[in-house]
Amino acid sequence: MTTLKLLDSALSKCIQEDLVPVLELHDITCGNDSAALVELSTWYLSPGILELINKYSHSLIINIANEALHVSWTGDAAAAKTKFINTYTYIVAALRAADIAVPIMIDGPDCGMSLQHLTDMGAALLENDPAHNLVFSTHAYWWAFSEMDSSVTREMIEEAVAEEIPLVIGEVANLQDDGTPCVYDLDFQSILHMCREFGIGWLAWSWDRDICSERQVTVAGSPDDLTAYGEVILHHPDFGIDEDVVMKSAYLINDGCSTSGVDNQKSSSPVYLYPNPAQEYVYIRIRAQEDRGWKYSIMDIHGRVVMSGDLHGSERIDVHSLLSGTYFIQVFNAQHWWTKNITIQR
Repeated sequence: MTTLKLLDSALSKCIQEDLVPVLELHDITCGNDSAALVELSTWYLSPGILELINKYSHSLIINIANEALHVSWTGDAAAAKTKFINTYTYIVAALRAADIAVPIMIDGPDCGMSLQHLTDMGAALLENDPAHNLVFSTHAYWWAFSEMDSSVTREMIEEAVAEEIPLVIGEVANLQDDGTPCVYDLDFQSILHMCREFGIGWLAWSWDRDICSERQVTVAGSPDDLTAYGEVILHHPDFGIDEDVVMKSAYLINDGCSTSGVDNQKSSSPVYLYPNPAQEYVYIRIRAQEDRGWKYSIMDIHGRVVMSGDLHGSERIDVHSLLSGTYFIQVFNAQHWWTKNITIQR
């Protein structure tokens, strides 16, 4: 099987499992060569990759490069920020010129860790994107920034939230390397409490195959065999993935995104969708029928409304015209608003 076929298969499987895959390159992780970054980004413009991006554009995010470019470590942060903005502006413009419309993710500088600098540059990068469709990712290996002081971490996060940049914490971990794997303990639980408080999406590092087994969510890739860290990530009562299911991303639902927030909706909402995954139709049923004036909107990953209408208790919605992928169904009236995700699977 060719590399393209393997990638096609992986993307398809993610979408079938109700996931939104993030396609990214790791070739220059922690590097500071802007010319190499520009050259690397041309991979997305190769015919086979462009075809895959277009094929899965309804359920795909591109992360240009993992943890590329430096700011804090250069000795001239102002000049480095200018280079960072100019380099990514050039790359994003090239991708948009090739009709790539999907959300594009940009990691923070300094191995992804410098949230403050990313916050400073976010507005300019968003403005420079012709589609205004960026997501910013920081990696929370913040021992050197906060030395386990959660008040310092809170200040960084509050500043990012105040700037209203579309933000995700792309790597949350319990241990940080420093020459040797897993040297420093990280107060990841405080970070995840803040994520829930401020409505910020996050991803845990790592499911398996890490150089440090204590930093894995699973022992060997099975959800039935979790590490101590994995138990917290999946089952913590306040922020665990199994306990605090995210039903709506403001970034994916709003047209263009005016907030970094994620409005969490528990699975106990009175809105029921079935079947899920769906093929030709989906039923939307509302338990709270004493509230009138219900409406629905179905949105794709870009926040575009692809279907909408009125609801009267229970409705059968014909979705045969929608492409396979992940969608968001928003159910609302003057008093309430719920959003659930649904997979269309052919």
